[in-house]
Formats: sequence, C-alpha cells, structure tokens
Amino acid sequence: EYSFSHYKNIAERLHAAGKTVSSHLDGRLNGILGLVAKTGVDVADACTPAPCGDLTLYR
Repeated sequence: EYSFSHYKNIAERLHAAGKTVSSHLDGRLNGILGLVAKTGVDVADACTPAPCGDLTLYR
C-alpha cells in the first residue's frame, strides 16, 4: 500500500536501463510475495528463517 508505486516506478526505470531489479526484504512475506512480484522486482532476497519469517527456502 505504501511502497508499491515506489517499487514499481524504480523497477520500470531500471528495466528500461537494461538492469535486473533485486530487493532485500525481511519478515513474514508469504502473504505479500505476489504483490512484490507485481511491482516488477525480479529477485526478492527474503531468506528470513522461522519464527520471524514464513517463506520456505524453495519459495
């Protein structure tokens, strides 16, 4: 809600310059990972182990 448009804008600008976009994220992200993908971010570095994180290593 608060960061979506910022991430989308930055991702579009970096993609236009031929760059791959990566973002480091921490915490419980399972519920928003799809939204992060919609911003255009190519890689979400989100390896926060349980109990703080809720993503599997595979995901």
